[in-house]
Order: sequence, then C-alpha cells, then structure tokens
Amino acid sequence: MNTNSPLAEYVAGGLTHRDPARSGAVYYHGSGVQLAVGARLRAERDGYVYLSRTRDWADAFAYRDAASRAVSGAMNTVLRQGPSSAAGLLNATVSHVAGYVYSCSTVGAVKQDPDFPAEQRSARTLAPTTVTAVTSGEVRSWRELTSITGPHQRWDTPADHVYDADGYLLPPRSWVQWGYTAADLQPLGKWFPNQGVWENAADQALFIVSEFSLPLIPHPARTQILDAISMRLPLKPATVKFAGCAWWP
Repeated sequence: MNTNSPLAEYVAGGLTHRDPARSGAVYYHGSGVQLAVGARLRAERDGYVYLSRTRDWADAFAYRDAASRAVSGAMNTVLRQGPSSAAGLLNATVSHVAGYVYSCSTVGAVKQDPDFPAEQRSARTLAPTTVTAVTSGEVRSWRELTSITGPHQRWDTPADHVYDADGYLLPPRSWVQWGYTAADLQPLGKWFPNQGVWENAADQALFIVSEFSLPLIPHPARTQILDAISMRLPLKPATVKFAGCAWWP
C-alpha cells in the first residue's frame, strides 16, 4: 500500500486525533517527539493539527510516529553502509519503542477528520493548540497500533472493512478479482498492518514487505533495495507464514 511521504519526513510532526462530537475540555495528540508543557503543536502539511478525545487513539499514532522514525533511522544507515549491513541493523527490536501522548487545549473550531468520516475519534483544527500535560505512550508494537485503528479502516466503501471481526486482514475487491482470498491472508496473523502488503497492478500480484519498507515508499529504487535485503516477498503460502511471524511485530 502506498503513501506519498518524503524519506526524511515520513512521520514528521506525528499524527493526532480526537472525538469531533465533543467540544471543549481536553484533547489528545500523539507524537514520537518529546515536547514540554506549554509547547505549541506543529501542524501537518495540510495546515491542520489532528486531535482526539480518545487517549488510546492518540497513543496509537504516537507509536506509529516513534516506530517509523526508528525504522527510518535504521534504513538510512543501511542505505549509507550497503545491503551487507542490513542483517545487523534491521531487526524486530528496532520498533520496540513508544511515543508521547499530549493533553492539549485549543482555542478554535475542531472539525471531523475526513479520513475517518464515520468515526467519533479523529478530528482536526487550524487553531493554535498547546500542550498542557505529557505522558509516555503505552502502545509498543505495530499490531497493537493496528488493533486500535484497524476496526475503523475501510477499503473503497464504508462497507469494505479492512479487517474482519477477529482482526484478520481482508482483501479489497481488486485483490479478490486477482484471485486472492481472505484465507490467503490469514496466516499473516491478527492485525497485520495493511501497508505490509504491496500491489503490483501490472501483474495483478501481491507482495509482502517488512516494516522497513516504510521509509522507502517514495524511493525510486524501493523494490530493488527491499529485494536486495530480502524484505519483499511474493505473497505465497510459505512467505505469508514467514512474514506473519517475523515482520511487523
């Protein structure tokens, strides 16, 4: 699954969240960067600060920011030193980190986050937003993050759930048309992040990639780099089982 984020800024500033059905009181923001009480939150590229009334939602995005920074740092080192350094640098312990969850106050209107139009967890504001308290995040794994956000994710329509009720990845309609089924994906395990499955639309084929693919998404040679370090594999029964155990811990 693709995004459009530069290598050095994949998660700069963190992502944040809140419940738009409520106003006033305290909102939460999650980030991998430590800030002091009184600091003003930095807006995303679209000019918005994203907030949540639900602490676990902000905590999930705090982890995503912290872990993405960690895997980006490790991958940047491999890009400098060469593929032979990957075995010693790219391992599951890199993403065993936590972010920071901030209680925040804002002075302006807070509106629904369009990325989650049917939810009451995530929203955004253009107004100045200030940190009022700081706590350490508790989410410490990609799958724990996905267990929080996954139930609210959809593919093409509101009816197209990304995960089933037990947390297993479901194929979107295009993957089904290519011949893939939910049973093909189940060995990935519960709450396997959907960004760990990449499409090759020309060949109507799927590949599984490790968490270290994240900083390479905008890189023109991303597939060649991942192939050189054995972190991109065709989706087949044997590789799915391996990825389910070894990647996105």
